[in-house]
Amino acid sequence: MEKTTQEVEPKQLILQARHITVVGHVAPDGDVIGSMLGFCSVLSRLNKECVAVLADEVPAMFAFLPGVERIVVKPKKLGPTDLIVVLDVGDPQRIGNLYSDNLDLFRAVPILNIDHHSTNSFATTSAIIDTTAAASAELIVALMHELSVPIDAVSAICLLAAVVSDTQCFRTPSTTTRTLEIATELMSAGASLPWIVDCLYKSQPFAKMALWGHALATIRLSRGVVWACVTRDAIAKSGASIDDTDGLVDVLAVIKEAKVAALFKEAPGGATRISLRSSGRVNVAELASYFGGGGHPGAAGISLECSIDEAQDLVIGHINRQLPSIEQ
Repeated sequence: MEKTTQEVEPKQLILQARHITVVGHVAPDGDVIGSMLGFCSVLSRLNKECVAVLADEVPAMFAFLPGVERIVVKPKKLGPTDLIVVLDVGDPQRIGNLYSDNLDLFRAVPILNIDHHSTNSFATTSAIIDTTAAASAELIVALMHELSVPIDAVSAICLLAAVVSDTQCFRTPSTTTRTLEIATELMSAGASLPWIVDCLYKSQPFAKMALWGHALATIRLSRGVVWACVTRDAIAKSGASIDDTDGLVDVLAVIKEAKVAALFKEAPGGATRISLRSSGRVNVAELASYFGGGGHPGAAGISLECSIDEAQDLVIGHINRQLPSIEQ
């Protein structure tokens, strides 16, 4: 499925703007971080002033990406801008307090939405939304071609890291021949695939593995659903952070009996974040949308303002009720 809002052409919006603000989603992952950095590299070569902003900290595992230190985290207010680009964001609430604290700006300034999620409901001035793309980074590469901006080594590294991260090293069902062709193009431009994979998956700190040990001790299986919990106490005991849960739900998903895998995480402030994965037989984006979450058929997320115990009861109960009717 592919849809593009055409009231104003994305290329026209970008070329007309002098100052562009690129905004990503809360709990940033590799796709949004790599896509933001790659896109800002494009904009700078078009002589645009560009600032990339996030409502949450950049996870330490992405510190190797060139230019990551220029991402502005948790700004009190967004500065004046001619265009806001929301990347990998399917809903205004996914921007976090950056949206609510800057509502007047979001209402006054043109917004370009670049995303690949099937659950995208963000009404914007213009959009590039392609749900056949394995990562938003694929859309940035296509946009670079349209803008006639050559891919340099810096943007190639960031964008390939985004693709590798969102496809779990080209293992997700969303991976297509186009994905592999784009990866080849980025490698030809100077991105080292082995180095990126090493940085993302083979340089894990001890504290992260200790946290995973605490979480795996809580693992449960019931009626095709596998889940585990990460509490604030486990995070404190291991010396890790909530960002160190990245990748753990994918470990749960490899369990043979799992139709759906879920990881429940106690977030600062009392909320609970839930990551969902599917074996391919279940559309977890549909399950997440019931709670206001979203994502892909194979990978989705939810954030609930309740305790981790309440969240388990709500989410696991809903999955068990829905599973018989939504299995493919």
